[in-house]
Amino acid sequence: MTDYKILVIDDEELARQKILRFLDKTAIVLPGNLVIEEAQNGLIGLAKISSFAPDLVFLDIQMPGLSGMELLQQIQDRVFKIIFATAHEEFALKAFEESACDYLLKPFDQERFDRALNKVLKLHSQERVLHELEDSYRSTGRYLEKITYKFGEKIKFIKVSEVLYFESREHYTYAITEEGEKLIDLSLAYLEEQLDAQKFLRIHRHVIVALGDITAFKKGEPFLIQLKNGIELPVSRNNRKKLLDKIFPC
Repeated sequence: MTDYKILVIDDEELARQKILRFLDKTAIVLPGNLVIEEAQNGLIGLAKISSFAPDLVFLDIQMPGLSGMELLQQIQDRVFKIIFATAHEEFALKAFEESACDYLLKPFDQERFDRALNKVLKLHSQERVLHELEDSYRSTGRYLEKITYKFGEKIKFIKVSEVLYFESREHYTYAITEEGEKLIDLSLAYLEEQLDAQKFLRIHRHVIVALGDITAFKKGEPFLIQLKNGIELPVSRNNRKKLLDKIFPC
């Protein structure tokens, strides 16, 4: 029998231990030999998702540093299944109900735990409901606010508000700040979906820029914008009107 890998991400040790106890006592038949790992916060959880490659993740919504939803936004291809846990996040409850994505409302008992586990195990894929969950999240004005990047063996994050622009080069994506550039794991197409369109705009097939950091225009060919750090970026013909309409709304 193959291994079935479960990752429990929660900043509260007692909450992690409760899930481990319920897994040990569950009447649900799991599809393999159980292998379990834990993560004490979102950043550690994100690193373990990459190294451990779990089949199922128990993910706490409310965590310091990187919340459960912020962690989810950092992962473009989610091949694992997720059961969310939350204590009193009113938005989360509304969003989960709208997307039919299952969650555990703390405190939960063994019966509720088993129901959630059974439901998720029967799903072939959660991708549709996860997209609906993200749509509900963005509809409340909660866009991508943090971006994670690798720093040696660690994963760190920067605030999206610190990013001057995102650029794709040779199949890689970089977040450029005044301190330098960070290699990130998200495509420009995915970033377009997750970022606030009132603050960021794709000006070229390879560039998404922070509108608030534009300080000047240089008309002509090429049409250029200048950012507050002096960097100049070309704007494609197809995006010029869109950019000007954002900067100078009627």
